Amino acid sequence: METARQQLNTAQITLLRLLERKITTEEVEDIHQMLANYFDSKLQAQVEKDIEEKAIKTVDFESIRAGEKVKDIVAKRAQK
Repeated sequence: METARQQLNTAQITLLRLLERKITTEEVEDIHQMLANYFDSKLQAQVEKDIEEKAIKTVDFESIRAGEKVKDIVAKRAQK
C-alpha cells in the first residue's frame, strides 16, 4: 500500500528549524503544552465568536445536552 507524501507547510518547517538542536523530554513536554495552550485559546476565541454571531443561548446548550438535535433547535428559532 502506497501512501501519498504531503509537503511540510511553513509553520512545520519553522518549528523544525527552531528545534534542530537536541532537546530534553521535559522541553518536548513544555513545547507540547505551549502548542496545546495556543490552539486552545484559538478554539475558545472562535467558539465565543460563533456564540455571539449566531446568538446561541444557554438554553440551546441545555437542549443539546438533553439530546435535542441542533437542526431541530434551528428550526424552532426560524419559526419564531
